[in-house]
Amino acid sequence: MKIRKAFAGIATAAALVGGGSVAADSAVNPYTDEGAEFTITQDASLPGAGVLEVGLDKTEPAITLSKWEGAAEFTVIPEGEYGRGSRAFLTERMEWKGEDQEVHAYPLEAKAGMEDGGFEIEIFLKEKPDTNRFDFAIEGAEELDFFYQPALTPEEIELGNVRAENVIGSYAVYHKEKEGQIEGSINYGTGKAYHIFRPKAIDAKGNEIWAQLSYENGSLSVEVPQAFLDTAAYPVRVDPTIGYTSQGASDEVICSGVADYQKAHKASGLAGGTLTKISNYLKGTDKFTSKVWNSNGGGTLPVNTSPPHTGALTNIGSGSYTLQETSLTYVFVGAVQWVGVQGWEQTGSGPSYIAYDTGGVAGETSWDNDIGVWQTGDTKRYSVYGTYTAASVSSSITSDTVFFD
Repeated sequence: MKIRKAFAGIATAAALVGGGSVAADSAVNPYTDEGAEFTITQDASLPGAGVLEVGLDKTEPAITLSKWEGAAEFTVIPEGEYGRGSRAFLTERMEWKGEDQEVHAYPLEAKAGMEDGGFEIEIFLKEKPDTNRFDFAIEGAEELDFFYQPALTPEEIELGNVRAENVIGSYAVYHKEKEGQIEGSINYGTGKAYHIFRPKAIDAKGNEIWAQLSYENGSLSVEVPQAFLDTAAYPVRVDPTIGYTSQGASDEVICSGVADYQKAHKASGLAGGTLTKISNYLKGTDKFTSKVWNSNGGGTLPVNTSPPHTGALTNIGSGSYTLQETSLTYVFVGAVQWVGVQGWEQTGSGPSYIAYDTGGVAGETSWDNDIGVWQTGDTKRYSVYGTYTAASVSSSITSDTVFFD
């Protein structure tokens, strides 16, 4: 009888421990089981930008990221042979296991430069691999541009521009057409959907090294220095990070010891439409005013006169990047317009910045007060966009026009 009671006590204790573990595991599980996949959804932090969603296929390591109600969506599939995926107990980590390596994927918290968080997709090497290159197929990205972010030039560094180490060699991902917002529709912001940051390889002892990232024709590749893999303590993690963001990942000076700089970005050019707000990603301790420029006789150069603007100077504010919004009313009178910002240096203040990415196609412009001329043909994508009220559909849309849903 005593033995039976002892066994009963042990069984009861085990049930309590097991039940507690199940509850604890449920508390850290961020996924919804949709049958064929696990999903995570959240509202975008940018008002009007809709829902962000990640889908993780159970049968293979296929991770689909979606933004703007599916307008910016693509799937990442690490190459290799892997088993069925499952979530590691008491973690947010999904795992697909192969013979010599695994794929791990898990969400990342929001932070500076990744305001809506992100997703880590890492190759977990159990032993030294036969290759130092790891490929990821990118599917469904036909409407997206992948802009490589090179190291800054000596001239850019001298001007005070900043590009972090994990941004050098990374990719800014923009929609080919969508940006800005027509009131009542999806807010596409700057048109930037994601940033794929420069990856690292990290071994079991914490030793780490930067890896080389490249993208071409639907294939993303990570190349780890062979010497690191030869001497590493295994297991080794190779960790591409994809962040949700609308903000450029680099800093360009708009105020630094001179009266002002001006940065301009092509607007929608909806003939007859009304611009109601200009939004800029700025940081620093100076002041700014938002502006809109007319095109110069149908050309691509902003008119160097007094453009319409709000008039009053507004504090940028210190610390990290803040989305600075300026309300105004401006009816477009031509097919090509520009929206942007003018910064005003305050005595004794440090430099202030506008966020940007190197953007591939020349189409930005800036005014340098030191030399007194517009610099055109820039391949930068300044983090500025307009909000509009829609006019009737125009028949005068040009190739410079950015289209909206």
